[in-house]
Amino acid sequence: MDLSALRPVFEHAGPFTTVHVDVSRDVEDADHRIDIRRRDVESDLREAGVDDTLVEEIGRRIAEQSGLQGSVRRTLVATDGQVVLDTVHAGVEDSGRTVDHGPLPHLLPWVTVEDRAVSFVLAVADRTGAEVSAYRAAAGDPESSTTVEGGETYYISKVDGVGGEAENRVERLAEENWKANAREIAEEVVSQSRSLGGRPLLLLAGEVQMLTELVAAVEHVDAGAAERVRQLESGSRADGASEEAMWSEVHEVLQRAAVERDGGLGNDLDMARGRDEGSREGADDVLTALTKAQVETVLVEPGLLEDATVDPSAFTGLPLPMGAVEAGELPLGRVLLAAACLSGADMSVVPRGFAGPIGVAALLRWAENPPVSEAGRDQNPV
Repeated sequence: MDLSALRPVFEHAGPFTTVHVDVSRDVEDADHRIDIRRRDVESDLREAGVDDTLVEEIGRRIAEQSGLQGSVRRTLVATDGQVVLDTVHAGVEDSGRTVDHGPLPHLLPWVTVEDRAVSFVLAVADRTGAEVSAYRAAAGDPESSTTVEGGETYYISKVDGVGGEAENRVERLAEENWKANAREIAEEVVSQSRSLGGRPLLLLAGEVQMLTELVAAVEHVDAGAAERVRQLESGSRADGASEEAMWSEVHEVLQRAAVERDGGLGNDLDMARGRDEGSREGADDVLTALTKAQVETVLVEPGLLEDATVDPSAFTGLPLPMGAVEAGELPLGRVLLAAACLSGADMSVVPRGFAGPIGVAALLRWAENPPVSEAGRDQNPV
């Protein structure tokens, strides 16, 4: 995943206070449970010496309505007397709270959720328009949702039995109107996709004939988006239409996408290993590559990193918040995340076995000793 959203956090010197807390409201006594957790978090923060004003601000945010259904986790990071990160994730099973205070924020759990989520835009269309919604993950509420009512509503259906040129003319008008409405829908789909950032899937559902036009329209609006289009077999704008089958299919598509993503990363890593200089494995080699801004993507298995530590001062030039450079032994996962973010690298959470025996590997932007092409060789060696 792209870590640029975290860069403003790591540009502070530290120390950092990190809170992960369950703010789910799907049980009868949710308000009471959240209030208990809020008070416990505030107590933990005061024991850590956090300023009272900041403690109260964090407590206020914990008590806020998240606007999300089901299981919800709130993550907050504070430093320099202010909250610098405040996000909520739906669909995260989390009991209680985690409060941490140290030279680096405790954000690997946040990255794990963000990276494993598959963002998407869902359009349920017919010949007159569509409902278009953008999601960061299937478990959450939409980031945005718009009803597109096509500008062309006259001659929207073909007719039978008229005969002759009149019938042909009506059919041509209907087809042109479908195309015009499809273009309006496609523009909204692409717009919401760009607002999400990254490469979200574009899931299209609804009338079969309209979907044919809509796929072509999406490619016309943004040729690069065509490979991310997936047509669903279920879903309808009709009154009373059940959404259960459509959402079941959505989840299946997202699961396949996650598997394909892991397979792609595995192939990239295998190819890089085959080039000898295209990858690194193990903490020392990956951290050394990060000191040179050589890393394109850090691959981590969080379960294998839980107890691993490293002294950042052993890696001269490793980009870290100032307070962490001479802090002694620190959790390896936190150091990797901070250095990846500040060096412009991405990070991906991968299944067990992908990233070597200790759960750390990297794909490189450039090799230390790139192979010399035939064209680049000295044609007249001495």
